[in-house]
Amino acid sequence: AVVSTQSTGIAGILSTPEGAALFYTELCTTAFFTMDVVVRFATTQHPGTLVCSVMTWIDIMSILPFYIQNCLKISNLSGLRVVRLARVFRMFKLFRRSKKLALIALSLKRSASELLLFVLVWGLGVIVFSVIMYYAEEGRNDDMNSILATCWWAVATMSTVGYGDVYPKTPVGQVLGTIVSFLSMIFLAMPLTIIVSSFSKTYKDSKKGRSRPLNDQGI
Repeated sequence: AVVSTQSTGIAGILSTPEGAALFYTELCTTAFFTMDVVVRFATTQHPGTLVCSVMTWIDIMSILPFYIQNCLKISNLSGLRVVRLARVFRMFKLFRRSKKLALIALSLKRSASELLLFVLVWGLGVIVFSVIMYYAEEGRNDDMNSILATCWWAVATMSTVGYGDVYPKTPVGQVLGTIVSFLSMIFLAMPLTIIVSSFSKTYKDSKKGRSRPLNDQGI
């Protein structure tokens, strides 16, 4: 489905054997997913709950691009390329079929407040260190001529990515960069502890039968 997004219409897709194979494969999978959605709506006893489910809308978004492109004969709109990307939502259907993936999603949901606090503290650190680095490099580093530029450096450094496109050149800035790098490694270890602890608790609950299915959690 991802590969076939490069084509602009049925004629272009069917012009090659590979494109035709992709098209008919997508046709079969879309028909299957469509039938799945229709049957669930036809047999559910709680339609309101089904409509409000995130997974239901993921299922609808995964099949919608096919009908827009092929049934409505819309293939030249630039906005359709964005809609075609909704095909990747099919990957989220794995969360319904795999209990292990469901446990991961439930673990992230349970630790959402702690992870949000982590993001806020991380963002505060980015702002503080970018301001300090700006004044340490001011007038002596053309790559750090604004706080926004040093903010990009702080994001790359505090996420332990370190692109290397922007870096400190003064002795004070280099010392500060070293400190930030070490603090970042320690800081990024914190959410891993939270997620692992939450996953361990969720896994134990599932073994004891106390963990509800993923759909019941509203994920």
